[in-house]
Amino acid sequence: MTLFARYPFATFFVLALLIATAVVVRGMLVMSTDMDAASAFVNLGGDIRNAGGYINIPWIWHFAVLSPPLLGIFVFAAAPSISALVVASLSGRLSQLFSLLRPWRNVGAGRAMTVYAGILAVYALGIGLLLGLGMRQGGEQQVTEALNAVGATGFLLVPALLLALVLDEGGSLEELGWRGFVMQLFSERFAPTIAAVLLGVAWWAWHLPREAGSILTGVDPLPFLWGQAIFLMLCIALSIVIAFCWFRVGGSVWPGVLIHGGTNVWSKAFGHFGHADLTAALSKIHPLLGSFDLRTIIVIALAVVVLLIAGPTLGRDTALAGDAQQ
Repeated sequence: MTLFARYPFATFFVLALLIATAVVVRGMLVMSTDMDAASAFVNLGGDIRNAGGYINIPWIWHFAVLSPPLLGIFVFAAAPSISALVVASLSGRLSQLFSLLRPWRNVGAGRAMTVYAGILAVYALGIGLLLGLGMRQGGEQQVTEALNAVGATGFLLVPALLLALVLDEGGSLEELGWRGFVMQLFSERFAPTIAAVLLGVAWWAWHLPREAGSILTGVDPLPFLWGQAIFLMLCIALSIVIAFCWFRVGGSVWPGVLIHGGTNVWSKAFGHFGHADLTAALSKIHPLLGSFDLRTIIVIALAVVVLLIAGPTLGRDTALAGDAQQ
């Protein structure tokens, strides 16, 4: 227990990485020895492609009921939260971790509601932009198919898009670890922007085990490394945006859940709209730039705006800084 108390982040990260790696290794072994499980993975992948790339907790659960090895996808996504609960329990931080489940702390409800309203507004604008590109690119049919994949049809349009924010397996299953345990920990030790950047790097690094299959089957080094560099930029930029909202509500996992989940909805459900045109335009500037997707560009732009408006403190109040140090 002394080890967990002295090195809370190191023990958290190692445990989260070990869980993710174990899931990947087990998945590879199961797929190589169990044809039914391998078929389930293939069918899940095909269903995702048929839905334009969209995947969420109910979709995964639908296939996991038929093939239990697919439950490993949930365990992988939840690894940071599982690790946070374990390390927080063993380091005396469990009550602090649970306090971050409140939607706001040490700030007024009006200010917090303004932050959440802003998150929803940006989410809606992003969807509107992507759907507009979809109408321009493929017309009403493609847009309707994309909305159907999310369950956003008829009078369910708005409720389904709102529900999608918390049905994303990344946002809902990971964030107790990242914007719960780690963000609180880093905010006690580092300046806000440094805390956000370090968290973004750790967040990116934790995803590396999922690349094991590509690496083992052979991958072109330059495109792979460039793809990882872009993903690292996305993780850092997204971490900066979430950190700004995190500080503005006094510390809570919910901005992370909503922003992480919302940008994943952008990418998974609607990210293919305008992608070909964007890739072509960027490739004319430089071939490597063609690897950027619209979601990443939007998030990087939002991070730049946050830094210009809030500065290196990311909107952290002096009172909140003192509270974090206690």
